[in-house]
Amino acid sequence: MSRFFPPSEYVQAMVGVFELTLTPIQFQDYCAAVEMIQCAGEKPVDINLLHETLCACEATAGLFREGPAVALRDLRLVERPYPRASAIDQLLFSFRQAYKRALRGEIPEEFLDIHTLAWQVAATGRCIHPFSVGNTRLFTLIENHIRQSHGLPWRIDFCEKDKFRNFRRLYMIRHAEFYGEIAGAP
Repeated sequence: MSRFFPPSEYVQAMVGVFELTLTPIQFQDYCAAVEMIQCAGEKPVDINLLHETLCACEATAGLFREGPAVALRDLRLVERPYPRASAIDQLLFSFRQAYKRALRGEIPEEFLDIHTLAWQVAATGRCIHPFSVGNTRLFTLIENHIRQSHGLPWRIDFCEKDKFRNFRRLYMIRHAEFYGEIAGAP
């Protein structure tokens, strides 16, 4: 039983937002991940297990990427500006601490509200980009977990690309030692 709404309604909305093409099995996996978040209460969800559920059809489900983050651009693989794979564990330690504090409602002084904090915790996860696929979907679920734990409605939209790009640029500057020689990295 879902806590707020049927998981399929959320997934259907997000398919439109993210412009996803999902097989019926991938759709079911996404619904199962939504259900995990809805049932999580106020405890942090294991992101590896959540990713394994969300991306069950992927060979690397639940496993951190072992190499650079790449994307297909103009028929060639291009390395994307994300931290080195060897830095993922260290960066996720800080992410997990922020996630736990956000669930407890510990809002640092620089944040005005839980909405902003939830978005920034999720954006931090996206900046780390620990998995080969599914990072945006996964960390959007984490944002909604934080919102849910404070009685807020789930977010069904997606932030502007410029807002995230600016956040990622600042994150890259603050964590420059974790980036290799990538075009676009500091």
